[in-house]
Amino acid sequence: SSNGLNPNIRTRKYNSSGTGQWGQLYYGAIGNLEDKPKDIAFDNNGYIYVTGISEIVSKDYVTIKYDTLGNEIWVVRYNSPINDIDQALAIEIDNSNNIFVTGVSMGTSGTYDILTIKYCDAVQPNFSYADTGFAVTFIDSSTNATSWYWNFDDGNTDTIQNPVHTYS
Repeated sequence: SSNGLNPNIRTRKYNSSGTGQWGQLYYGAIGNLEDKPKDIAFDNNGYIYVTGISEIVSKDYVTIKYDTLGNEIWVVRYNSPINDIDQALAIEIDNSNNIFVTGVSMGTSGTYDILTIKYCDAVQPNFSYADTGFAVTFIDSSTNATSWYWNFDDGNTDTIQNPVHTYS
């Protein structure tokens, strides 16, 4: 897609009959510079990920996540330390919904390096508690959490997933 000056990233979802469900246009951080899609992938929840190239000062990796209704969830960019050309070329998502974006990036030696970035989807916090007097059982049902730090606000902490704490 183009805004009349440079291309942008257009994402469109169709149903199995070929009818358009929604469409999104990514203009990049600066709307009139070059943005190009290179690959698309879907996770186990039906979310859509598009990766490609987006220009600000130089060309950078860009990865965009959309929900099933086409709402933009997040955009993440990668710009090499030397602020030179970085080109995302492919995206894959594993069964744990880890996102792998690979492409080329200009290295400090002046040659292109292969660069693969792993993104872990954001933790979705979700916890509850059950109390029996002064003893409280904390129940963690968060998505994508791999470590825990509970601060009980009485000088005590814990790092297990479902702690039981007794207040005095």
